[in-house]
Amino acid sequence: MSNVIFLKAGQKRLIKRRVKRNSKRRKKVTGLLRKAPGIILVLLIAAFFQLDQSSTLRSLFSFKSADAIKSSSKRTLVGKASVVDGDTIRINGQKVRLHGIDAPETSQRCISTTGVRIRCGVQSARYLKRILRNNAEVTCKFVDRDRHGRFVGDCYRGDGKSLSAAMVRAGHALDWPKYSRRAYSTQQNRARVEKRGLWASRFEKPWDYRSRQSLSP
Repeated sequence: MSNVIFLKAGQKRLIKRRVKRNSKRRKKVTGLLRKAPGIILVLLIAAFFQLDQSSTLRSLFSFKSADAIKSSSKRTLVGKASVVDGDTIRINGQKVRLHGIDAPETSQRCISTTGVRIRCGVQSARYLKRILRNNAEVTCKFVDRDRHGRFVGDCYRGDGKSLSAAMVRAGHALDWPKYSRRAYSTQQNRARVEKRGLWASRFEKPWDYRSRQSLSP
């Protein structure tokens, strides 16, 4: 008889524990349900910020893409050119160094066959002006930037004539193998044979002259 009563008491304790545990679970569920609107709001705000962030990233990417397009367009300069010296022009206020050639410096002198000192650097600049006369537009394609930050490019007149090739062919500039890879060697050989420009005198190569005078190219 006592054993039966003991079992009944144990069952009661077990039932009470289950009831208490279920009550706690119901309270948790009820609490979550009460907090649900707040949780949903937090999730919505998080989703909004994530969307906003992705939109910001997209806008930043679009800006960078536009900026890259703008920068790439600067790889070509087009406009009316003025002459700085025998291998440098200016387009829209920006200096452009003609790629692959080297002309005498403005201060440089050459010696004629009769022993007269010639301002060959000035003559070189004058010839470049002649090449550009009556041509409204010059196109320069970017090659590099020199150590002074100048735009170095292959430049062409409106009729497609290369300024670098024309200067070397006339003998008023030299093919500069260091940069040209002898691209204008044919024009230079012809100018030398015909004794045109510099080749009609005794002269120092512009890069040697600058080195001796400690001048920048």
